[in-house]
Amino acid sequence: MLNQYKRLDVFRCRHLSHRDFENRVSVYHVLKEKKCYPEGCMQFLWRCQILNKGGSCPKGYRHVGRNCFDCKSYFEEKLQCRPEVILTAEEEKEFWELYRDFEDWLNSNRNRQVEFSGTVSSVKPHVRKLVSSRENSFRLLGFLLGLKEGFIGRTRLDDHLYMNISLRFQERHRFAVGDELDGIAILTEDRGRMILARPRQIEFNFRSGGESLTPQQALVASRTGKELSSQPEECLSCRWGVLVDKVQRERIHITKRRTLFCLRGVAQPEECPFLLASKLESSGCILPEKIESKILAHIS
Repeated sequence: MLNQYKRLDVFRCRHLSHRDFENRVSVYHVLKEKKCYPEGCMQFLWRCQILNKGGSCPKGYRHVGRNCFDCKSYFEEKLQCRPEVILTAEEEKEFWELYRDFEDWLNSNRNRQVEFSGTVSSVKPHVRKLVSSRENSFRLLGFLLGLKEGFIGRTRLDDHLYMNISLRFQERHRFAVGDELDGIAILTEDRGRMILARPRQIEFNFRSGGESLTPQQALVASRTGKELSSQPEECLSCRWGVLVDKVQRERIHITKRRTLFCLRGVAQPEECPFLLASKLESSGCILPEKIESKILAHIS
């Protein structure tokens, strides 16, 4: 069973918000969140006749914003974007069959207690960012475990599966990458991700002996980490890269999206010593002893 919601090989969209992702959009975003297939959606771009011609705004603004609506030089450019299916006709037919089967399976198990098993592939702090007129803060909610080679009941899941645990639960069990476990939990779905909640009766079939992230380390990382402006592939796959649930409140409107957060506090990926060390190691380069000690001191 594959999580059809998270597939990125079905749709492409030319909307400006998808430029950083090479116009790749998930099935969940198109069919569930925006519900923009096949009709598409409208995008309104704020423009200024003065700034577009290289002139200077009389009020000193450098960008078009909400304060420009009453200006005579302000105008809107309307664009319509339609997600396009990039599959062949035969592949598209197969996708819709798999999609319906997946939704039937998910609806029959959603918010229900299930037996599960899998191998821990990541142990990362579960962080949420709250943005409003009163606050702009990060909150540590616990840990988010990644599981691979997992089963839900008798169904093998050849895809990402996650498990929410509390700080106390991690302190008691000390989950580490490579641990093989099974237990009972509630299967939930959050914006396309399948997440196991309220786990219990955890049994370890194998302990890897790997390093276990402690609640104290997670708390420090959540306070000293940095939010990235983009989501580079190298950072997404890095052990120090965490997707943060960003909740933004503006009056009665609540916007939810995910941003990338570096637990090591590196705001610019090109300046990341851990990434540099990984690239040098993969290329077979031998670092001078002094440089190697500095990099290791930074990432340890």
